[in-house]
Amino acid sequence: TEIREYERILGDNPCTRNGPPISIGWRYDPEQTFAVDVDDYEMKIRRARSAQQSRLLPWVKANTLPRHEREEILFNAGYTQSQIAAAIRQNRKVKNRRQQTVTNLNAAMIEEVVESVGRQLRRCKPVSR
Repeated sequence: TEIREYERILGDNPCTRNGPPISIGWRYDPEQTFAVDVDDYEMKIRRARSAQQSRLLPWVKANTLPRHEREEILFNAGYTQSQIAAAIRQNRKVKNRRQQTVTNLNAAMIEEVVESVGRQLRRCKPVSR
């Protein structure tokens, strides 16, 4: 198995709660690539996961970088404060649009029910006396 470390870039994932999202880029340093036996790799991963679980940290917290760490990674990668701020603003816009979609879906469902009831009432014939 070949292990590579890819670059970290300013991302666009709107699920980031606060701060800038980080993504993996396409570039890597061929000099930093190394081969590992699959069985050795799997054993190391299992040990790392069991150590992580033994610390009783929730999975999400154990695998989420705090905002200041993500910002530091991006600054070290050469991103400016204005680039990071623009990505955060773009993320907020996407989140707001998604929230608006969810809100509109709820309203659309209610509207469909009202229309359906109206159609059913129009189909009913009045009872003659």
